Amino acid sequence: MLLTLALGSLFFPGLFALCTWGLRRARPAWSDSDCVMISTRLVSSVQAVLATGSGIVIIRSCSDVITDRHWLAREYVWFLIPYMIYDSYAMYLCEWYRTRDRNHRHSLTTFRNFLSKNRLMITHHAVILFALVPVAQRLRGDLGDFFVGCIFMAELSTPFVSLGRVLIQAKLSITVGKTTSLRAHIKRAALSQLCHRVRRPDAWLSCCGPPAGGSRKVQPR
Repeated sequence: MLLTLALGSLFFPGLFALCTWGLRRARPAWSDSDCVMISTRLVSSVQAVLATGSGIVIIRSCSDVITDRHWLAREYVWFLIPYMIYDSYAMYLCEWYRTRDRNHRHSLTTFRNFLSKNRLMITHHAVILFALVPVAQRLRGDLGDFFVGCIFMAELSTPFVSLGRVLIQAKLSITVGKTTSLRAHIKRAALSQLCHRVRRPDAWLSCCGPPAGGSRKVQPR
């Protein structure tokens, strides 16, 4: 436990510092606010990939969803605690860099703005630290590792959200539009395959509507 906590305490702040340093060297025209914000998104994406990978490993190893065990179900929660604390500070740092151009120092006003703009994320982190961690580590006993893996899998969407915000921050709005379009095409293709597997051709139209430029019904003469 202590070793995992120490590794998380070093890994996430160290990765953030490395990303910030690399962006400042690679993109000297970017402001400090841009570098800090994109670094925060990159670290968040890395954490999400690690959490999703841990969830997949846990789920695949648990044939019995109640009693089967996997060591990652407990160890990754300890690794996650330093990330939640780091991410709260990183969000505040982004707010401070955003307001620093107005000659504002670390002040109560900056902290209030931070709390106002990040209420949902702060609540999310607090619930994980003060509710889910005790449940996952103590209250559930030796049961339910499978469901802990399912909770980890909820981070699957985070890299895509972070990628969109990074592209917007980098002024690549055209790429964002292409990414959104690609995701829509992937969704339609997945639904098409699903409808085909259940042998219900009419389900495609009810799920997705007619495909773009779809064929028209030919009226008999």
